[in-house]
Amino acid sequence: MTEVPLHPMTLTQLAARWQVSEKTVKKWIRPFREELGTIHGRIFTPQQVKIILGHLE
Repeated sequence: MTEVPLHPMTLTQLAARWQVSEKTVKKWIRPFREELGTIHGRIFTPQQVKIILGHLE
């Protein structure tokens, strides 16, 4: 697993990381959406990014 500095990331940035569409990332995070808590706009907090990367990498 590649170390990533944990900082706020947008859905677009996450999609670019895996070279997929935003729609695909939304589909991937759907199973653990409740674990992420509240998403403010299109920006994921560093803690949310950590959870997403933990599940998807």
